[in-house]
Amino acid sequence: MKEIKIGIFGRARVWINEPAIAPFRGSLHLETQIARAPTTATGSPSRSAVVEVLLPRGARAEYALLGLRYEAKPTSVLTVEISSDARVGSELVESLASGIDQIFVGLPEEFVAGVHETVVAECGCLGAGRVVLDHAAYGSVGSSLRVFRAVGRAAMRLIAGEGDSVLQDVL
Repeated sequence: MKEIKIGIFGRARVWINEPAIAPFRGSLHLETQIARAPTTATGSPSRSAVVEVLLPRGARAEYALLGLRYEAKPTSVLTVEISSDARVGSELVESLASGIDQIFVGLPEEFVAGVHETVVAECGCLGAGRVVLDHAAYGSVGSSLRVFRAVGRAAMRLIAGEGDSVLQDVL
């Protein structure tokens, strides 16, 4: 895990290809298949990125945690799968925002379509295989679709091999 300063007061934590907090697998799925040139799935068969951000904005702070895993597969499609759950997840006490917001594991249904759209838009450089949301957490006050889109964009760019500076660019 790597901690990164965002602006003057913002903070982020990034896990690349390593275990992270807030593993999540929801029961409701939004899935899209995108045609790709057939591949033999050579190189790194799996890559993952989990991004957690806390961005103070005056009297409040924005928060999101999102993790995506890419698995190369010898097929001719890239499947993007984003899941959510209608139930409130367990409380996450080791988050960046635990002292200022109540943080729960999971992705609320109202953010699924926007996160899915962002991930699909960012997967242009990935070959055939599968992208799956496998980590998520949100704040009861500080989370929004805007911050989840930004974190999804950052996670996809990290999976694609861009450096940590991507966080400054998209957040």
